[in-house]
Amino acid sequence: MFTLPAFLGSFSFEASPAQIYATQLGLFSAFVAPFGGFFASGMKRAYNIKDFSNLIPGHGGVLDRFDCTCLLCIIAYMFLYNEVMKEYQRKQNALSFVEEQLTAGERADLVTWLE
Repeated sequence: MFTLPAFLGSFSFEASPAQIYATQLGLFSAFVAPFGGFFASGMKRAYNIKDFSNLIPGHGGVLDRFDCTCLLCIIAYMFLYNEVMKEYQRKQNALSFVEEQLTAGERADLVTWLE
């Protein structure tokens, strides 16, 4: 159950962690992706070139078609590695701690208590 801050209204909703991560990544990519195009355009101006290649005539090459995506892929990887994988690793560490420290009977009691 998540509650939005007061300035967005006071209502709560249920969402899985995957839905929250997808929403964060979607909103972030909507704002960051255009900067990949700005970065690529600035690089082309610095080197006085019009297009990165002539592979696709009239379109400036493959990199000109996907320059926004290139920057976004790097940032999406960093987000997934730093947010999602660290959460997964924390859960794995907790599970391995339970397996190492508790006996079989204590683990069964823990599962019963958690249900």
